Amino acid sequence: MFKVTNAAKERIRAILNDVPQPTPDMGMRIYTLPADQDTYLVGLAVERRPDTTDVKLEIQDVIFYVDSSESEYIDGITIDFDFDGVESVFQVRFQNECDISCSDCIRIGNCGFNN
Repeated sequence: MFKVTNAAKERIRAILNDVPQPTPDMGMRIYTLPADQDTYLVGLAVERRPDTTDVKLEIQDVIFYVDSSESEYIDGITIDFDFDGVESVFQVRFQNECDISCSDCIRIGNCGFNN
């Protein structure tokens, strides 16, 4: 499962609304990169043309794409957005459990919220 805070959803919506020449399937990609032998980095990027191997996930009208081979790495993350008046940043936090209602969580694979 992963969680997206309201602040992150609002900022992602704003980013996607500002993309010139949007495509019908446009959303936010969650991707992973190896950092070293035991850790990896999680990132976000605008996705205009998802691949056929991507898993499409939707949380309250925000579409996310994850490569099916990377889905296990985002299990338990929370995506948040912080703005302190000077700097703004997305933060990815790792958790063991999703502590909110299932309407804001998605279990990759067998969840009724996959579209």
